[in-house]
Amino acid sequence: MTTYQASSLVGWITTLANTAKSYGVKLVSYEGGQTLYPSMGNATNKLAAQMDPRMKTQTTNLLHTWAVAGGDVFLYFNLSSGWDNSGYWGLAPEIGYDIDADPGYPTSELYPKWGAIKQIALGQ
Repeated sequence: MTTYQASSLVGWITTLANTAKSYGVKLVSYEGGQTLYPSMGNATNKLAAQMDPRMKTQTTNLLHTWAVAGGDVFLYFNLSSGWDNSGYWGLAPEIGYDIDADPGYPTSELYPKWGAIKQIALGQ
C-alpha cells in the first residue's frame, strides 16, 4: 500500500489539484479513504490489514498528501459501518466505539484509521 500510495496516488492527486487550480476551483474529495474488499478467499488477511497499526500511517499519509498537493476539503467515507463482504469502509465497524476510552490511543488503537483521523482533526 505504501508503494502504491507513493508511486501512483501522489501523482494523481497532484495532477487533479493542478487541474482544479487552473480552473480556479478547489479540489474536494468525495467518499475519500481506503477500503479493502474481503474477496477471493482472503478476508482474514484483509481484516488483519484493516486492524494493523500501519493502517494509521497509511491514512495519515493519504490526508497529508492531499493537503500538500493542494487538496481542500477531504470528505472521509465513512465514520462507521459493518465490516463484511461489501468492504471495510468505516473508521470503525460500530458507532459505539469511543476512541477516548481506548487504552491504546494514541499509539495502538483498536481501529487505527480512527486514530489517524482524530489526530489530524486535532492538528497533530
